[in-house]
Amino acid sequence: MEYHLRVILNEDAQILEYEDPQNLLGYGVHGEDVVGKNWFSEFIDVTDFKEVMDKFVKVFSGALLDSNSLQNDVLAKDRSHKFIDFYNRFITYQGETCLESFGFEHYTDAVHDFNPSAFPR
Repeated sequence: MEYHLRVILNEDAQILEYEDPQNLLGYGVHGEDVVGKNWFSEFIDVTDFKEVMDKFVKVFSGALLDSNSLQNDVLAKDRSHKFIDFYNRFITYQGETCLESFGFEHYTDAVHDFNPSAFPR
């Protein structure tokens, strides 16, 4: 199963890697324009910012126990909205604990068929 979007974020929500094989969000396959930027500043609408930021902080702190699968609205480059289902896991990336998220456009329900072991770190 191929994902629609993959990002690696550090605990400050800085985008360390970005991959969008189908260019779903319009930033290109590797998102050269967004790597190094803050995920929330680039992809989360101000109306959703607090809720999504609260979830992100809880995921990193361990307070959100069921964080493998989360959904939220994401802004595309053209500022249209896409509802994305994310499969999340912690990885070690360049010596730090980071969140790797595989995203699937919600209407496909593909997150339920995703096998993360097919993408080892």
